[in-house]
This record gives sequence, C-alpha cells and structure tokens, in this order.
Amino acid sequence: MREQLDGDIARMFYSAGLPFNLARNPHYKNAFTYACNNNLAGYVPPGYNVIRTKLLQRERDNIEKLLELTRGVWKEKGVTLVCDGWIDPQRRSLINFMAVTESYPMFIKAINCEGQYKDKFFISNLIKEVIMMVGPSNIIQVIIDNAPVCRAAAKNIEANEITYNECHWITVIAGDAIIIRNFIMNHSMRLSMFNNFSNLNMLAVAETRFASVIVMLRRFKKIKNALQAMVISDKWSCYREDDVRKARYSTKEWLQEDPQRVSPQKDLEISNMRKTCLKRYFPNEEERKSVNIELVKFFSYLEDFGDQESLRDRWRIDPKMWWIIHGVSAPLLQIIAIKLLGKVSSSSCCERNWSTYSFIQSMKRNKITPQWAEDLVYVHINLRLLSRKTPTYMEGDNRMWDVAGDGFESF
Repeated sequence: MREQLDGDIARMFYSAGLPFNLARNPHYKNAFTYACNNNLAGYVPPGYNVIRTKLLQRERDNIEKLLELTRGVWKEKGVTLVCDGWIDPQRRSLINFMAVTESYPMFIKAINCEGQYKDKFFISNLIKEVIMMVGPSNIIQVIIDNAPVCRAAAKNIEANEITYNECHWITVIAGDAIIIRNFIMNHSMRLSMFNNFSNLNMLAVAETRFASVIVMLRRFKKIKNALQAMVISDKWSCYREDDVRKARYSTKEWLQEDPQRVSPQKDLEISNMRKTCLKRYFPNEEERKSVNIELVKFFSYLEDFGDQESLRDRWRIDPKMWWIIHGVSAPLLQIIAIKLLGKVSSSSCCERNWSTYSFIQSMKRNKITPQWAEDLVYVHINLRLLSRKTPTYMEGDNRMWDVAGDGFESF
C-alpha cells in the first residue's frame, strides 16, 4: 500500500511536470500526514472549481488573520511602501504594492489599470489610497519607479518642494562620486594606478538598475582607503596632467583621518539639517525640546550613554541593535532610530513579485482574471513570508524549501 501511494504521488509529479523541489514544501507534507493520521473514510480531494474559488478565498482570509501579528509591529518599526508596474500576458497594465518591514516584504494588493490613463494624478491617487490602508503614521518612505510620471506623482503626493531640497544632498554626493569614477576610469594611466592600490574594481552601475546610487556609493566606501593611498602616493605626485586638480576631492587632513576634524554636532550644515528634520518629525515644541535634550546626552556621552559597554558597542555591533540595547534612556531618539535604520532602498521586492505573477499567470494560464491572479499572488507571497518567520524554516528536510530547486520557475 505504501509503494502504491508512493507511485501515485510520483506519477502526479511526472505527468504534470512539477519540479521535484515541491517535495520539500511543508504544506505538501502536511496534507498527506494529516490524511494518514485521521480517519477520513470516503474523503475526495477538492476539485478544479473548489480550489480556484472557495478554497482560494478561504486561504486568503486565513492569511489576512495570520498577518495581523506582522501588521502589529508597523507602528513601532515603520514601513517602507514599494510599488511598481507590469504588463501581464494579456497586455493588461497592473500596479502592485508591497509593505516592507525589516526586509520582510508583504504583498498588499495589485490594481488592474486596464483602460486607465496613467498620469501623475491617477498614480498619486492610487498611492494615497494604499497609504491610508497601511496608515500614514506608519510609513517611513515610499519607493516608486523612476519613470517621469512616477516622479511627478511623488511630487504631487508630497506637494512640497522643501522635501526635494532637503534630500538634494544625495544627488550632490552621487554626482561627486560619478565625477571621481569617470576621472579615473576614462584614462588608462589613472586606472592602472588605481588598480595597484585596490583589489576591487570601480562600478559603473546603470541608473535603471535597483538602487544604483546606493550600490555605487557602497563600493566607494569599500575602496576609500585605496583612493586615499593613491592620491597621496609618490606615483600620484609624479603624475602631471592639466586636469589632475579634479581628483583633489578631499584635503590631506581628511585623507589622513585627522582626529581634529569637526564632529557632527559642531558642523553647521549637519546641525541645520538635523533641526529641519526634527521640526517636521516633532511639530510639538515640548516633544522637540525633549528630543534635543536626548541628543545632548547622546553627543556628550551623559548618563547611560557614558557607560563603558555602551561606548564599546558603538563600534562593535549593528547600529539598530545598539539603539535597542542602549537607547532606552532616550525613548524619542530610540523610536526614530529603530524606524529608520535598516530600511530598504529599492523596489527590487516588487520586481521579484512580477516574477511570481509571470509564474502564476503564464502564457499557458492567460485566461486567469486579474482578481484570481491577485488572490493567488497574495497567498503565494505571504505564505512564504509567514513560513520564513518560523524557527523550523532553517531546519530539517524543509530547510529553505522555497529557495532554489530544480525547476526553472522555482523560487
């Protein structure tokens, strides 16, 4: 009987072309285990229509309840709202929304935009609707596509040019890094000199790639010492060219990590930007006064911030962990730190979600309606989210069951 059952199960895999990785799926194992351990005489597996209608909706409702615990931490840890667009096999335009907390992306909804004129007002209204669903006070940032209409929609939502001016420093830093990169990479002599000091290459990341600015600046941080060593070396001093002055992007004192350089609390520009940020985050004057007092304690190493273990951990552990452990004496600053540190910086989770859509709504299944597709994707994505939060996900035969596998479509 066991051999007969094994054979029937195997034939289901072979005849339907199912990836063998499905055998590691805990839900697959749970179904047969439950059936064997309970007296279900005369049981008939659910049919075609029941699976795609009644059971699908019941499972979605069940996942909604299970996700309540995840939504419960949004107020404390903050949410990154991510959205992106896609064209399905029937050439229908879809926009999906995901909420990300601590690198855990939760699928919120997908909107069928078929027949709609997707201008900045239409897109901004969709984003506002989802913002209200998630809760405006829970959202730390919104990441959208870099298409012109999406940028216009973002400005329409914010309706405040001050925001752009406050974040414009990112563009300035990225521009400086690009100038340095091009200065070295566009000349064989400079590039050869750089390669003598660094084992890592400079990156020329296309703007259409995910988080291109972050990736480029992260590489610059890794090659910082190599750049410093190059421009203070004897080889660089001997190298003469008309535009060599362009590479003198920092002072010698900075390159040598002079301990006398101005600290953040004494830097006028940083102080002004910090004040502007706190005024927006804490419009109440009493709260702002309290958070400024906490800042004084942090900068001056007063009270708990002066503890020896607290001081050592500043350089030894992750910043977010540090604020959870040592930031209790500054509750307002602690709230900001926990919400901001570790937030995602790209819409890559939404892009990966379209792979799920194309897996579920392929050319062979192109008659699935947008609502069916959304329900299937909702269940598919969020079942994995819930599974990855369980302790058994990293143990036993089912370890990381939804990763890799032997099928081209496997996740």
